[in-house]
Amino acid sequence: MFVLSDIHGNLPALEAVRADAGSLEDAFFCGDLVGYYPWPDEVVDVARKKDFIGVRGNHDEALVIGSSFGFGGEAGEAIQWSKGEVSDRNLRYLEALPYTRSEKFQGKDVLIAHGSPRQPIEEYIYPERVNEQFLERQTFDPEVLLLGHTHVPFVKEVGDALVINPGSVGQPRDGDPRASYAELDLKAMDAEIHRVEYDIGRVEEKVEEEGLPVGLAKRLEKGR
Repeated sequence: MFVLSDIHGNLPALEAVRADAGSLEDAFFCGDLVGYYPWPDEVVDVARKKDFIGVRGNHDEALVIGSSFGFGGEAGEAIQWSKGEVSDRNLRYLEALPYTRSEKFQGKDVLIAHGSPRQPIEEYIYPERVNEQFLERQTFDPEVLLLGHTHVPFVKEVGDALVINPGSVGQPRDGDPRASYAELDLKAMDAEIHRVEYDIGRVEEKVEEEGLPVGLAKRLEKGR
């Protein structure tokens, strides 16, 4: 199965990932369909039609409650702009997304959160924080834990658990500008991070056309 996170309204990046993966039906999704980039409605459309198995991210939350409080600068501007761009049907889809999701797939217990199970919207979990003590503090015992929010990909085994952050489809922050996603093999209990080039210039042109902050597009070139 494929694992995606942090698409952030970046349709060209999502299209490139979909072409690379071959199919995104029933993909796991770790939150933030919207925010930053100028195709929020189109991206939510894909998630809804492909039946993503996902959760709500902090940008999704901001759009649902209609407030960019806590978002500064460019992120806040993008949330305000996105309010009028998402259809009622897709807004209802975002509203229905849970904060965490725990289900059994192929005999494995899988838990999905955007930040962390303990703080699903806001907590940033980088790979160096993922250890047995971290898992013990979460008051859960999944075999597979899927996280997003940091935009930094990793796959890490901790005891009997597999912890995965697929990185960001729409705004990578690990110094690699290519879109990032993960492929998860539940039978083998293993995962691989994939990177895909896409047309960043198309995003830059659309950002400028819609009057969004130019810095949002420029950071894509550096993957930061």
